[in-house]
Amino acid sequence: MIDPSSTFSRITPTRASSDVIAQIRTAILSGRFRPGDRLPTERELAQQFGVSRVTVRDALRALEAGGLVRVKVGGQGGPYVAEPDIALDSYGNAIAIWTSGANGVVQSAMRPAASGRWQRPVDISTAGASKPLVSNDTTLSVWNRSSAPRVAVEASDLTRGGPVLQNLRIPKKGTVRARLTFSVTPAPWSAPLAGEPLWRFGDGRSTQGRRVVHRYLRPGSFRVGITSRDADGDTTTATQRVRVLRRVTG
Repeated sequence: MIDPSSTFSRITPTRASSDVIAQIRTAILSGRFRPGDRLPTERELAQQFGVSRVTVRDALRALEAGGLVRVKVGGQGGPYVAEPDIALDSYGNAIAIWTSGANGVVQSAMRPAASGRWQRPVDISTAGASKPLVSNDTTLSVWNRSSAPRVAVEASDLTRGGPVLQNLRIPKKGTVRARLTFSVTPAPWSAPLAGEPLWRFGDGRSTQGRRVVHRYLRPGSFRVGITSRDADGDTTTATQRVRVLRRVTG
């Protein structure tokens, strides 16, 4: 049973409302709260987050508008977990989609069946969107977006082919000849993984593995790329720059 007093952590005032939304959304998508569960009261949430009840109320309204929470009134009133719009494909992969915040930006998150962990949400629309609908086969989401005096119907293709790159760790900076550690946990999406992920370090060298160590021999800015392939030949690649500084000698 969940202890309501230890579910959430205190946040910084400068981004209070968005952090409240993010923590509650993560708790729902991770399964700590299930559809129909009652969330802690406004007072309890305010105490756990270390913010005002007004901030909590604003966050709950945004979550309600996005379809993740419904607020009941009356004797059994309070915030309850709604049934999020989640679709499953034949492999057991899941995609959740909702609108986030007062501006109505559509966001989506994926959960590969192989890991069972929800990935970080990404924006798939601009502001002003209605509550989205997602097809049962996880391939398409549709919503309305108001831009006075018109209302546009928009859609996003949710089809994914290659593996999901989870727990990706690429250092932002290092020094010449220092050991830098790179790691990733690829998860299959629609086909089994094929071989180990390939790292390209931007200095002409490469290697394979889920956790690798590399030393740069000269200073500069290098674009690191990581690619994972599945048995169908589909690939997923992510890149990030690493800044390598000269070694300071005493």
